[in-house]
Amino acid sequence: MIKRGEQMKIYLDILIFSNVMLTLIFIKLLSLTVHTRLRRKNKLLCLIPAAASSLLIILKPQNYAESLLIILAKIFSVTLIVKLAFGLRLEKRLFTYSAAYIAVNIAFGGICMLLWEFFGAGFICAGNFTVYFDVPLWLLILCTAAAYLLITLYEKLMFISAVKNESYRAAFVCGDFSAEMPAVSDTGNRLIDNFSGEPVVIFSSSKIYYHFDLDDPGKYPITGFHLIPCSTVAGASVIPVTLRGRITISNDSGQIKELKCAAGIIKSSGSERAIFDPRLLI
Repeated sequence: MIKRGEQMKIYLDILIFSNVMLTLIFIKLLSLTVHTRLRRKNKLLCLIPAAASSLLIILKPQNYAESLLIILAKIFSVTLIVKLAFGLRLEKRLFTYSAAYIAVNIAFGGICMLLWEFFGAGFICAGNFTVYFDVPLWLLILCTAAAYLLITLYEKLMFISAVKNESYRAAFVCGDFSAEMPAVSDTGNRLIDNFSGEPVVIFSSSKIYYHFDLDDPGKYPITGFHLIPCSTVAGASVIPVTLRGRITISNDSGQIKELKCAAGIIKSSGSERAIFDPRLLI
């Protein structure tokens, strides 16, 4: 445990606000890393356990058992934050994302520790895996807003660089089966797999559709597919989605990028094509 500065007064409004904003920034960075768009509702929900866990800094463990309980409480809060933010149901991704979030927290805590111990940064207090900044609230709001805006600006710039007037091709490989077709980058493709939290690349391909017998929903569990809701201009429907297989996008320059996403398959009514969110190329 990091020993908390005994002479520093802790104000709950600054404590909760700072940790809520740090959580929002960490979640934003994590979503950029894993190429997952977060819903506004999910971002707001994950801030509830973030605010509650910030109160851990107030506790003063007296023995090993109490320290262990605080560690478990922090791990639980991080897992809950990640689960609410990304809407994850798969245990493997939940574990991976939570571990990444904890790693970011440890790195940030280490920086704060260095500032506190070696540079005499008296405005920083750390304890029970929580950081407190003894600064005016207006300054905290200004700094956190600036940091969040910088991250958002970086995301926008990377997005603009990814959206180019190029021709793309998409490839879907699953075991011995493979299919390749023209691909269209479409910012309107905001489809997310509710089961895994992964973005979905839509393949309009009768070849893939009939290869996996997607006209027979009874075979979905065998072939590794599940249905998710999908809204189009024609109305609401469902689309079979799978996490199996490998999806790559290539451009005119010969550059190939493997995407971290799910594949949604629909039967093509004409020429085959894939539709993907260009943010996946960032």
